[in-house]
Amino acid sequence: APLVYTNCSSIPDSLFESELFGHEKGAFTGAGALKKGRVEQAENGTLILDEITEMPYELQAKILNFIQEKSFYRVGGNRQIAVSTRIIALSNRNMQEEVSRGRFRKDLYYRLNVVHVQVPPLKDRGEDVLVLAEYFMSNFKTKYGKTKTLSADADNLLKQYSWPGNVRELKNVLERVYILSESDVIESSDIRFESGEVPEINGDLKSLLNDFEKKVIIRSLAENGGNRTQTAEKLGISLRNLQYKLSRYDLVD
Repeated sequence: APLVYTNCSSIPDSLFESELFGHEKGAFTGAGALKKGRVEQAENGTLILDEITEMPYELQAKILNFIQEKSFYRVGGNRQIAVSTRIIALSNRNMQEEVSRGRFRKDLYYRLNVVHVQVPPLKDRGEDVLVLAEYFMSNFKTKYGKTKTLSADADNLLKQYSWPGNVRELKNVLERVYILSESDVIESSDIRFESGEVPEINGDLKSLLNDFEKKVIIRSLAENGGNRTQTAEKLGISLRNLQYKLSRYDLVD
């Protein structure tokens, strides 16, 4: 059975009806051929409407009518089309609040709210963060043709962060670091969060600073092809000081 995903926040208002219900040839300028919409593509399957609260208010009535009648009209069409399509609506907003503020239709809310599943925020789902991270990393491997992995420190950082943007933020953060990281192993120092929030820190300041210094030295050595003189110059320390730190952090071959 088909599973058709639609992110309502990514569709311009002017194209919304055509995207959902399709259009007939010549329905409007640029409609050179008949196009089936997402509702029709999901026939005998499931249509996922993500961020449904972003759907234009005037179009909500047409979705409500489709749910009630199991039929619709394409844009520019005069023939009623009947399909059997299951609707799953998702939102990261409080939909009851959206209804009370007049931004979402009350009748549509109650038609959709037959089976309500409250998904806890990502920060409350423990190891789910790493399961999702592994899933996204596998997808990026296929998408970009490169194999990269997360270090243990990176895994810990992902678990400590609060993820105010939930799964989308996790995907965006990982995809950005997947593209920008030059190493096949992504370290915690490579990761930049969208909110700028500092994750919860475990450990005393001295050990954290030592860990950071070690990672900076490792990265600088890699960038300078292992040349210690160039690395020392870049870090602004003497070669003797660098050699001491290499020995201290057990980085000597």
